[in-house]
Amino acid sequence: MGLIAKFKTSHMKDPVHGTATVTGATGADPTATSQNYRIDCVVQAEGVPAFSATHSGFISTSKWPYGGQVLPVTIDRANPSKWVINWDQVQTGAQAAREQADALAARMRGEPPSAGDAAAEPAQLQASLERGTEPDTADELTKLADLHDRGVLTDTEFESQKAKILAQS
Repeated sequence: MGLIAKFKTSHMKDPVHGTATVTGATGADPTATSQNYRIDCVVQAEGVPAFSATHSGFISTSKWPYGGQVLPVTIDRANPSKWVINWDQVQTGAQAAREQADALAARMRGEPPSAGDAAAEPAQLQASLERGTEPDTADELTKLADLHDRGVLTDTEFESQKAKILAQS
């Protein structure tokens, strides 16, 4: 955890890990290495009802937020208005692109997906299944495994979602 995030979470009475799903973000200056950002997002965690929020700060443009991205956060359950994005857990754009390329190459070779590919929100995964759309099974399983590895999904939730994805394929 970064120094600022560590300081902010040390003042939380009941910190819990959660997610912030970005719904909008300011654009990054392509010539800058770091700059101020502003995002609109939906924040949620166990024991904290989902709420919309605006967040701003200063980050490396290599980790610039984008719409639909799910960011790891720490929220104070005792005061949900206190929350921080854990930027040290966010991949750079180059890292994410490399993982997507590796996953695509593996899928083209007929290999099973590996954990660590780009994450997806569990609700998005469930909505995809309920709509009856045909998501790419390998991509959905990869995203699910990443959520499980990050602790967003419990073992039971992971197995349940995995069974639904495999039943759809």
